[in-house]
Amino acid sequence: MTLRLLGVLLFAFPLVLGVLESTQAGETKILLREYLNQRWSNQLLTYPCSAPQGACHPASVTLIGTQGQQMPVQLSEIEFWPGTDSVKSAKLSFITDLAPLAEDTYTVRYEAQSVAMKEPTTDLQVVPGEGEVVDITTSQFGARLLLGERTYAEPVPASEVPGPVVALRLADGTWFGGSQMYGPAKLTGYSAILTDRGPVFARVAVRYTYENGNTMDLAFRIVAGDNTIRCDAQVKQDQPEDGFRWVLSRGLPPFIFHVQDEARQDRPEFTK
Repeated sequence: MTLRLLGVLLFAFPLVLGVLESTQAGETKILLREYLNQRWSNQLLTYPCSAPQGACHPASVTLIGTQGQQMPVQLSEIEFWPGTDSVKSAKLSFITDLAPLAEDTYTVRYEAQSVAMKEPTTDLQVVPGEGEVVDITTSQFGARLLLGERTYAEPVPASEVPGPVVALRLADGTWFGGSQMYGPAKLTGYSAILTDRGPVFARVAVRYTYENGNTMDLAFRIVAGDNTIRCDAQVKQDQPEDGFRWVLSRGLPPFIFHVQDEARQDRPEFTK
């Protein structure tokens, strides 16, 4: 499986709709409605949020569920009011289930100061590995991802640059696979940063820089309770002969992919 350096535009169809409504100082309601008459389980929901200056410390945010229970919640992409530790804007994420045609209300609460509290836990684990890697796992899945930064004195071939995914892990603890960089273009460096570490999701952002100045930005995310790794990719300009390749068979017995041949006639390997 290969990811080439091509610009991609992704569209998401809204399955559920949520409405944020400020009810009083330090409190916001989220009304979540299901319109498709389907049941949703372990769904990651993310909403933009904002707060007045001096009103919200990031370590004070709590989420109360439909039964009055405290739920795991996470702020990401936080913008602070200048010169303060007060949240100006952020993205708020949590995981929930939703029954067919349900209308569920969640309450977000926050205070001006940090609040000592026992946060609800999830099965998401973020553990530094040996060397410049980090292990991000759930009870269902896991990944060992590249961390760190390196600049090469002279541009080097792609084959000499580490891939972003070092290995993947099955639910039974078996590590397998990984990734490889490929292509004729040389690289001048890379950086890989752990940007988010739970409790709702963990995320690693990786940037590869090529000799011609082009960059490939990758973001890998694993969500609590999930069995999937999500990869978002952006490039400044198309460079179809270069990219990174997923290696899935390493450490596993042979397996088979089912492919819809008539939809893949653009690839030579499917026309033989």
